[in-house]
Amino acid sequence: MTGQAGTLRLESAAAAQAVLDRYDRDTGRWHLPLVGEFWDAVAEAHRRGLTGHGRRAAVVDSAFDLSIPALHAASGGAPQMAARAGEPTAHGTVVALLILAVAPDAQLDLYETTADGVPDGFAVRAALRRIALSGVDAACLSLGVGVPRHEVTVEPADSLADASFTDMLLGMFAAAGRQVARPRTCPASPCLCEAARAASAQGPIIVAAAGNAVDGVFCPAVAEGVVSAGFQLDARELTAEQTELAAAIPPDFAQSDVTDLTIRQPAGVLGSSFAAPLATGAALLGFDGATLPAMMDSARFGGGADAILPAIVKGDWPKELAPYVLRTHEHAIAAFPHMPDILAGTHWCIGSALLATTTLVNAAYAEMQFGEADRAEPLLRAARRLVPDNPHAPANLAALLHNRARRGAGDPAALCREALDLVLVAKAARPGYQGYDEREAAIRRCLRELGA
Repeated sequence: MTGQAGTLRLESAAAAQAVLDRYDRDTGRWHLPLVGEFWDAVAEAHRRGLTGHGRRAAVVDSAFDLSIPALHAASGGAPQMAARAGEPTAHGTVVALLILAVAPDAQLDLYETTADGVPDGFAVRAALRRIALSGVDAACLSLGVGVPRHEVTVEPADSLADASFTDMLLGMFAAAGRQVARPRTCPASPCLCEAARAASAQGPIIVAAAGNAVDGVFCPAVAEGVVSAGFQLDARELTAEQTELAAAIPPDFAQSDVTDLTIRQPAGVLGSSFAAPLATGAALLGFDGATLPAMMDSARFGGGADAILPAIVKGDWPKELAPYVLRTHEHAIAAFPHMPDILAGTHWCIGSALLATTTLVNAAYAEMQFGEADRAEPLLRAARRLVPDNPHAPANLAALLHNRARRGAGDPAALCREALDLVLVAKAARPGYQGYDEREAAIRRCLRELGA
């Protein structure tokens, strides 16, 4: 897909019906594998009683099928802004239902803004003006106008464009404030970037699809104050020593440079059009708008380190870069709000569960590769407390303790017993995950050799 600059469109519109076909309107269940870091965090929020009750989101999209029971109940049975009869409903319906998959008890204000299946920019702008004054907690826009990547300014990254790779890493580490992406000129009239920025300034969290273009990114996703939502692939695997990294941004997508929040998509649902409602649903589980920018800053620094760490581990890039990776992870951890309380086990919120867990696990992985394993242990234990159902923290902690036992440190039998408990937790959280059986067998062999 290309950016199609200047054309306002629904993102991933062609895939909407195929996704909708995997929803059971009678039971309200999705026939999709809802697995991965995002869904682990959502499950923990639900366990804690956070289901979106008392929260409200606006959905700016196509028409909606209000004969679906869950959507009828959440919206009150009528849209806030209605399109003319006969407008296609698949895209808006999928987006709204995905919000409810995350926040099932939330209420939805529905804004139908298409004409002949194509979003009308003036209708979208009018919806944003109403949303700004409506008191909603969040709004979802799975639509936009493509902006060629060369027309988007990213700060401070652009100031480092001619720097060496090492200097770029140092710049990432030292940069103060958030990376801001904005188009040099607004790509359409009316300007949806400006409309979204103005709506965000009134209080609601505005989430917009980053787009799937290989050569550009969407407006309003690049607007200041808007959360740009995109997708990621899962490249995690169990090595001989520990679980490797989770987040892998598709390498040929220019929008990845300016995406604030990436979510692993369910199989067959690839597209930032479907990441945006998931992120919106998460916002309804208690995102703190005041701390969200700092959380995304932290995640951006961590993601920068994560992007190059596998290449260093595999020897494709020089190990001399390892100190910068470690420092960038340290910066990501230090920049995260609530981090002292997270490490102490006294704080939990959905933003921390979604954004800090991966940062903690991957920073611990880096420490296990290049630094002191002892520095990794508190990070992994904190990640376990944030999202107990995530398998990667216990899997890596099991590897750490097992390796410590093999070196004869501490009480090897006690270390192996805890390692076994942890790998069984990981197996229960993700049955059949590659390598867990081998890890369990190695730990049991350790226990037999110790006579424990």
